[in-house]
Amino acid sequence: MTIPTGTIYSQETTFTTLKTGKPLILSDSVFSITPYSAQISGSIFSDSGLAVTSRGLCWGIEPQPDLLDSTLYSLSDQNHFIESIGNLTNATTYYVRSFAINTAGTSFGNEISFVTNAITPSVTIHDITNITTTYASGGGEVTSDGGAAVIGRGLCWSTNENPTIFGNHTTDGTGSGSFVSDLNGLTPSTTYYVRAWATNNAGTAYSIQLSFVTTSIPTIPVVTTSDITNITTNYALGGGRY
Repeated sequence: MTIPTGTIYSQETTFTTLKTGKPLILSDSVFSITPYSAQISGSIFSDSGLAVTSRGLCWGIEPQPDLLDSTLYSLSDQNHFIESIGNLTNATTYYVRSFAINTAGTSFGNEISFVTNAITPSVTIHDITNITTTYASGGGEVTSDGGAAVIGRGLCWSTNENPTIFGNHTTDGTGSGSFVSDLNGLTPSTTYYVRAWATNNAGTAYSIQLSFVTTSIPTIPVVTTSDITNITTNYALGGGRY
C-alpha cells in the first residue's frame, strides 16, 4: 500500500476583519443638580476595535462643548461611568457631552443641557427710624434675586433675637430693589429685633439683625399745693410739690 506524501488542505473559508475607528459613546443623563454642581453619566457602547485610552466629560455655557472647554477625565476604566462636575454658576444653563478616545481619535456623545439651581436672594436692611411708643418705620433692599424671581420681601420683628417670617412681619412687594416697611402695634418701652427678608423658589434669606427701643408713654406729673402762709395786705407765701 502506498502512503501519500505532501500537503493536504481543507476546503476554503472566507472572513472579513472588523473595521476599526473611533469609539461609540452616549451621554446618558444629568442628576443631583445643585446651584454649583451636577452629576453626569456616560456609556461607551463600542471601542470600534481599538482600546479606549481616555473617557470623560466636557461642558460649557455654549452648545457643542469639546476638549477646549471645561473638561474632566474619568479615572474609571469601565464602559459606564458617572462623574461630578463643579465650580458651576447658579441659575445658569450648561451644555455637556461625554467623550471617549482611542488611537483612531476622539468621539463625543450626544449633547445634554441642564440649568443649575437658584440660590436664596441677597437682602440688606435700612436703619429703623420714626420710632414712637407703638410704631417704627424701616425697609431694606434686595440686592440679588439669586437667579429666581423674588416673590416676597419685607421686615420681620420680635422681642427675641433672629426674628423670622413665621412671626410678626410685613410684606412689601416683590422683585429686586428697595422697599419701605411700617411696623405697627408695638409696645412702649420695649426692645425689638428686626431683620429684612426676601423669598424666591430656593427659600427665604434674611439680612443682618438690628435692634431698637420704642419710646415710653409720657406720664402726667402729680402736683400738690402747699398751704398759703404769711398773708398780708399785698403779699402771701405759697408753693407746691410734685
